[in-house]
Amino acid sequence: MVLRDLLFKNIKLSMHSMFEILNQPSPLNLEYPKRVKQLLIITILIFVFFIAYKPFGLNNETLINCIKMSAYFSAVVLVIGVINVIIIPLFLPCLFKEISWTLKRNIAWGFWNLFSFASLIFIAHNIYYHFYNFTLRAYLMSFYYVFILGFPLTIVSNILYQNYLLKKHQGIAEALNKNLSNENLLSPENQIELIINKFKNVRIPVHQLLYIEAVGNYIDVVYENNGIKKIIIRETIGNVEQKTCTSQNIFRSHRSYLVNVHYIKKITGDSQGLKIHLKEIDNIIPVSRSKIKNFRELVSKNK
Repeated sequence: MVLRDLLFKNIKLSMHSMFEILNQPSPLNLEYPKRVKQLLIITILIFVFFIAYKPFGLNNETLINCIKMSAYFSAVVLVIGVINVIIIPLFLPCLFKEISWTLKRNIAWGFWNLFSFASLIFIAHNIYYHFYNFTLRAYLMSFYYVFILGFPLTIVSNILYQNYLLKKHQGIAEALNKNLSNENLLSPENQIELIINKFKNVRIPVHQLLYIEAVGNYIDVVYENNGIKKIIIRETIGNVEQKTCTSQNIFRSHRSYLVNVHYIKKITGDSQGLKIHLKEIDNIIPVSRSKIKNFRELVSKNK
């Protein structure tokens, strides 16, 4: 009885630890130029793989036919990649938010990529050979081989890459925290004028801004004026960024955020990038990976 309770307790702890790992933030690349570049590299590697290892019966073909078929299957992989990497995230952006992207979602997304890859390759293979073996059993075997080879690699590569980025960003955050200034805000700068509606405008000194967040077609403007205040305005964050471009304190840390670096309390890091913790408020502002270099330079300059 005691042994069984101990076993159940260990299993429960192991499951809890596993779920904690799966729920950790995971990097998500939302920049289309990088996606296209990665997709082209993967397509070229697939072509080389088909030429070198000759799967799907290519070992029985002549060199010319082998090259043709390898190009054909590589084009199929490119089509799958365009659908999964560009089209689906473009039409379903609510499913691809980096702030809520976890290792669990990343692995599930990897499984979907393997499933769609196996399915389309199977169909393309049968089209090429005039549906000589278009059966459920043949499809399951095709999926089995792709799954056995690809799924463990997907899990391992995701975990290794996540841990690498986690340690890297934590190290950057630790170094930046040493450079944070303990001084108060700099002298007041220019004001920005924000239009609340056609009857009312508001002017806010730039040095009073804490952060601005884009939420759909609106922005949340959070500032300090005898306490923390927030106003919601129908405006684009890009337009506000232009109005504050002369300030050395306001930084575009993320496509959805502008932040005043002189309100930073501390900086932390995870696999998605850096996180800014501000004074006086609990909101955490993300710094996307593409912005880290400029952010480090700005913090170092203002120390």
